[in-house]
Amino acid sequence: MSTQGRLWAVTEATLNALRSPYSHLLHASVALRAVPGEFDLVWVGKITQAANAQPPQSVVMEPEDIQQRLAALSEVLASAESRVSALAAQAQLPVLQQALELAEFLLGRLRTGWNESGLWNPSALLSADAAEVEALEDELYFRLRGVHRAALLRAGTLPAPQAQQLQDLCDSLAMGG
Repeated sequence: MSTQGRLWAVTEATLNALRSPYSHLLHASVALRAVPGEFDLVWVGKITQAANAQPPQSVVMEPEDIQQRLAALSEVLASAESRVSALAAQAQLPVLQQALELAEFLLGRLRTGWNESGLWNPSALLSADAAEVEALEDELYFRLRGVHRAALLRAGTLPAPQAQQLQDLCDSLAMGG
């Protein structure tokens, strides 16, 4: 990818991360680092430097709430991975298989981000900046919704039984689903 293309990718992801009125540059920095190797590190570094130059961000949730959401996120990821594998093993339609392969690929990238972040460790919140942990948790949930959209779009129109199976999988990607 060209230098300009890499810059546009980081710019687009940064703007997406600043999508809510409560987001700040820390969210953008975390979003760019959520999946290692996803974006050009030179441009990610510039956003991260800008975020670090900002005043420290306060945490919106209590540490116990963040821990509960991290545990739920871990369960959602594990459940989605096993459900995709189970559904892929019985999928007959090529378009459903392709949608499941895409979901599996995207979930694998999220798993990489989860593993690299160390958020699976119960003491992660104690040893890290709580606002950054909260922002990463938000980003991973946002990306789970992206897996949901991508799988449904890739599958297109399916016969009712397969459509319901895929919808059930996608519903399981929702927080607490």
